[in-house]
Amino acid sequence: MTQNIRSLSFSALLLVVSVLFSIPAVGQSTTTPQPPYVWKNVRIVAGGFITGIEAHPWMPELFYVRTDIGGSYRWDPFTQTWTPITDWVTPDNYDIQGTISIALDPTNPLNLYLAQGEYVETWAPPTSAIFKSSDMGNTFSTITLPFQLGSNENGRFSGERLAVVPWSPNVLYLGTNVNGLWQSTDSANTWAQVTSFPITEPTNNDKAGVIFVMFGPPLPKLKYGTIYVGVSDPTGGLYQSIDNGNTWQLIPGQPTGDVPTNAALSANGNLYVTCSNQAGPNGAGNGQVWKYNVKNAIWTNITPPDSISSPANYGYAKVVIDPWNPNTVMASTLDRYYPGDEIFRSRDAGVTWEALGNEPGATAHSTFNVSLSPWLLFGGTVPGDIMGNWIGAMSVDPWDPSRLQYGTGATLYATSQLTNVDHGGVIPWKVGALGIEETAVQDLISPPAGAHLLSALGDIGAFRHDNFNVSPPQGQFHTPQLITVTSIDFAQSNPMLIALVGYPSYGQTLCGGYSKDQGNTWTTFTDAPGCTNGPGSIAISADGSHFVWAPSAGVTVYSNDGGQIWTPSAGVPSYNGAVVSDRVNPNKFYMFDQTAGTFYVSTDGGQTFTAAATGLGTYSFKQISVNPSTEGDVWLSLQWNGLWHSTNSGASFTSDSSVVWPDSIGFGMPASGNTYPALYLLGRLTWSGPGYPTSVFRSDDGGNTWTPIADPQHQYGNITLVIGDPRVYGRIYIGSNGRGVIYGDINPHH
Repeated sequence: MTQNIRSLSFSALLLVVSVLFSIPAVGQSTTTPQPPYVWKNVRIVAGGFITGIEAHPWMPELFYVRTDIGGSYRWDPFTQTWTPITDWVTPDNYDIQGTISIALDPTNPLNLYLAQGEYVETWAPPTSAIFKSSDMGNTFSTITLPFQLGSNENGRFSGERLAVVPWSPNVLYLGTNVNGLWQSTDSANTWAQVTSFPITEPTNNDKAGVIFVMFGPPLPKLKYGTIYVGVSDPTGGLYQSIDNGNTWQLIPGQPTGDVPTNAALSANGNLYVTCSNQAGPNGAGNGQVWKYNVKNAIWTNITPPDSISSPANYGYAKVVIDPWNPNTVMASTLDRYYPGDEIFRSRDAGVTWEALGNEPGATAHSTFNVSLSPWLLFGGTVPGDIMGNWIGAMSVDPWDPSRLQYGTGATLYATSQLTNVDHGGVIPWKVGALGIEETAVQDLISPPAGAHLLSALGDIGAFRHDNFNVSPPQGQFHTPQLITVTSIDFAQSNPMLIALVGYPSYGQTLCGGYSKDQGNTWTTFTDAPGCTNGPGSIAISADGSHFVWAPSAGVTVYSNDGGQIWTPSAGVPSYNGAVVSDRVNPNKFYMFDQTAGTFYVSTDGGQTFTAAATGLGTYSFKQISVNPSTEGDVWLSLQWNGLWHSTNSGASFTSDSSVVWPDSIGFGMPASGNTYPALYLLGRLTWSGPGYPTSVFRSDDGGNTWTPIADPQHQYGNITLVIGDPRVYGRIYIGSNGRGVIYGDINPHH
């Protein structure tokens, strides 16, 4: 039965389940209007924190993954890829793009609930949401919650904090970050705080709050079981209710001093709990694993012994149980930066443990195939952190105990041969994240020659994309060794020359460099001002003879020798912002002072800047965009003051009154018969509907008219920038914060 179901496509699987539950399957009508664009990810594969993996308890191959800022995905057993299911979240609602918890209905695999909301901060929107689906995430309804949730806050890998009550599937519980425990009795449509629960506001300043809800089997002679709730509280964070949630008690004898991070309940009556001195994922220490025998009310410290690193130096993040053998338990470490995080496995309920990774000086238990994501080698020959860092997610296949998936701060690994280790064999791991794209894009360029796209990303560096269908086989750029690349540029008339700046890798001091062959070989900058003041942005003159570097703070500098000697620029505005080059005149550079609303121009290769147009608006700067084919043709995006256009190098600007909120402008190949480049806009138009929703548009006539090109299913939440392709008409590249790099081409069937 398992093999047959695994051979089905998701649509066929959905049809089978729909028939079983007498619910019509969801399908696309042949008369459905075609969207204007076809959208795909530029493959890097993963690149962010996988915070949860959930498997339906009895439906084979039904897995979901959640991420901290990139939404959720469903596994497609036919294509062996992950399908994004929250790309419909609009840019104006980007704050509910991150998923903090997934809840599956154990009585009906069609039902899916997602808890959405990224930040518990004064500057963030005051509400969050539940996404509710009755077709496995093909479609959703949204229920607004009157409080914040924090999918990118401390404790985000804990859980699940959203849970369906198995004996009353119309009832759900939700553990919040700072608002206690909440309950819905009508399948998530309405919610109320559980006032009987002892914790109704934070007891710890980590903003993790109520981190999990789970359920025991039915109690003797009753239709309901024990409800267990975890709270990030070092004075006692484990609660239980034996009367279906009417009253709550601290579990007696529980360990204190650390906070629980996750828990799992075995079929033979043991509650396993991971602990650390703080919620994590940053800075967790004093890791412990505890076992609570429910029947005998006995606690036992079963923390795995570790000869490599003292347990006081790291925490524990996740614990899972083999559903086929309740004595087989696995627990993952957190913040064990040397030699890397680890998964410990016990086959005797925590009496003895074995490390699954390749501990120094010990027998190797694992091999890793990262060919799907070569960048995971980080310039070496084996993954740089062995099993990965931040192993906050794990899931054993309920139908196959030899199949384990686990998530890290960078990717997802999978094996179907976990039990090899039981016989002295080696576990083959491979990247199991195909379809997941969670990078945070800082900058994009599309030169007129060479690779069509190069990307600058948060946390994992920068890439050259020669083939959008595969993660770059050369991995990311390694010289200079940068973690987050904040800016990348090319010389318009010499497009093989590129430069980038960013934050250096641990232990490194250089934070920028240039390449004459689009990244195959590099020369690093010396005397680099951005290393101490924040990297900011870099611009290359049209002919490549001048570099100008505007750090996030401090002095803007220029170089005429490839970044070996940097000299402060004169006349630079007090607010540096970004620097860009004119794409035709090699001596011109542009900057904007948003504190004064003044545009600045340099005509001597960045040596001096002088004020040009004034009165353009303050504290709203987003981007300066320069026409690649015409000198002095500049567009200025001011988020609160509209879109401005100059044809005289910023001496004067005119307003594009149709755009009320521009976030980003990019240029692409002109439409047939036109000479002006196609324009791509991320922003709001005065005619784009009630509330002027932010979306993506194209203009083929220099901004006189705009055509919407996004469709309701492809919104991508937190979009940060857009550019066009100078060699492919209609192609747009989208940079997002959490969904990676997306490219769109005109749909030939539209």
